[in-house]
Amino acid sequence: MIRQLRNIARRFAADTRGTVIVETVLVLPLLIWMVLAIVVFVDAFRMQTQNIRATYTIGDALSRQLNAVAPSYLEGMQRLYTYQIGRSYPTGLRITVAYYDAEEDEHVRVWSCSTGIADDPMTQTDIDAIKDEIPQLADGDTIALIDSWMDYTPPFDMAIGAIEARLEEMRFENRIFVSPRFTGQLKLTDAGSGNC
Repeated sequence: MIRQLRNIARRFAADTRGTVIVETVLVLPLLIWMVLAIVVFVDAFRMQTQNIRATYTIGDALSRQLNAVAPSYLEGMQRLYTYQIGRSYPTGLRITVAYYDAEEDEHVRVWSCSTGIADDPMTQTDIDAIKDEIPQLADGDTIALIDSWMDYTPPFDMAIGAIEARLEEMRFENRIFVSPRFTGQLKLTDAGSGNC
């Protein structure tokens, strides 16, 4: 009897039929979850890259302006920014122009406008708070600060039972600084209209 049990146990241990199916059933859900997680994280990084590229494009376009811009022009920049993102996420832009006063050693706000989901236009207090971020300027030089926002929502939520890798909704924020290329300062017309 013991010999028979030993033989049965030995045959069972040596039998490899069906192991591939068992391993597949155990590993496949985890493998699918990992692929979905990679897709979501790669999409998030891609959208962040699109966001910063679009911000630099807007900054470059504004730095080449010869004439004063109107709030309606800045709304057009907002639409261009959203178009460059390539998806219909909520977006916003804030453009602020400031110059450096060497005598007072401060950056003085000239004007600021915001569009879309952007925060309110910058105040002088806001500019003073980011003084260390602003590049060094010569006395009287102007700079445009372009802030951009995009509310990103992952394409889908992935969870398997207790295993959860959740990428929550997040807001991508970027700030770049550009100097006017062909004029001394980027000017604004109709400063009292819109969100300026």
